[in-house]
Amino acid sequence: MAFLYPDTGLPPFFMYPRFLLETDLSDTARLVYILLLDRARLSQTNPQWQDETGRVFVFYTITELGRGLGKTSVTVKTALRQLEEAGLILRRSQKQGTPSRIYVAFPEGTRKENCPGTRKENFQNPVRKLSPNYNKRNNKKINNYIIKGLDYSYEEGESL
Repeated sequence: MAFLYPDTGLPPFFMYPRFLLETDLSDTARLVYILLLDRARLSQTNPQWQDETGRVFVFYTITELGRGLGKTSVTVKTALRQLEEAGLILRRSQKQGTPSRIYVAFPEGTRKENCPGTRKENFQNPVRKLSPNYNKRNNKKINNYIIKGLDYSYEEGESL
């Protein structure tokens, strides 16, 4: 087991957009979206995976998605339909026998330039009132043993 240190390299991972937490999508649909987003992120650097308007697309067959998730093709098709209905992907059919182009979309107002930012950039630390310490209300003191107004003071060397 390896622990995380400041200079530890991370294993490969997927980005999980925060807006997905607020959606009514199934867990499978969320995972499909994450896989599509990961592949689209890789396609951003290759002009071959851009259409005539410059939008990035991916090819991901239902079989490949199912294998990657350990799900059946019916489950993957349902998840893709959910994503399409939510406006998070757009599928465009190609000629018969080739997979559809899949365009990954984001809800309005959720896209941030130069994502993913560092954790420090994304972290908000609001000033908040801390919970009260109820131990003080009970009048507990470490060395004097004052409990609820009764004084059980002792001197060093005395027996309790």
